[in-house]
Order: sequence, then C-alpha cells, then structure tokens
Amino acid sequence: EILTPLKVLNLFRNIPDEDIVLLGMTLAAGRPEDLIVTRLLVPPLCIRPSVVSDTQAGTTEDDVTIKLRDIIFANDVIHRHRTTGAKVEMILEMWDYLQLQVALYINSEVSGIPPSMI
Repeated sequence: EILTPLKVLNLFRNIPDEDIVLLGMTLAAGRPEDLIVTRLLVPPLCIRPSVVSDTQAGTTEDDVTIKLRDIIFANDVIHRHRTTGAKVEMILEMWDYLQLQVALYINSEVSGIPPSMI
C-alpha cells in the first residue's frame, strides 16, 4: 500500500488520545497529525515587495513570493491529478516536489538537494 501524505494524516488523526503516550508524545505537546504541515503562514506584501532589477525592465518578485508561487502551483497540480485520476507515480512525484518547495520556503539553505528537483 502506498502511503500518501493524506493517508498518513488520516492515520495520525485516528490515533486515540490514550495511545499518544505510547509514541513518546504528550497531548500537551501536540498530536501526531501536528507534525504534518497543512497550512503555511504567508507574509503580507509589504514585507515581500517587488525588487527593481538593474538588468531587466520593470520589477521582479522577491524569493519568498516566488517560492510561495511554486508551492501553490505544486498544490494545484496535485489537486488536478487527484481529481482526474492521474497515475499514482505522477501524484507521488508532485508530493515530493511540494515537500521540497515547502522545505526551501522554510530554509532556503537546505543541502543535499538533487539539481533536478529544484
């Protein structure tokens, strides 16, 4: 059985509270499903303004905005693949890409990333 992030999230949500301690966790610290990122904070435009480029006419978006765009794109592709019944391999590849983009959004200096994934 292929464990997609959504399946794992549902499995984690179904763990009874009394079993949380068996995982070495406490309810005060959170539940297992809290370990899966389901929402991201998006900074307002005023702290991620467009950047004026000396080499190009006009402006370009800052790195944070570009990374958010990549995350939204990957999420949209996953949604479309799931609703149209695409091959599981395609969906899993996009899950990996989405995971990488979120990791880069949180820490842009993540090492060990294959160039083909960026």
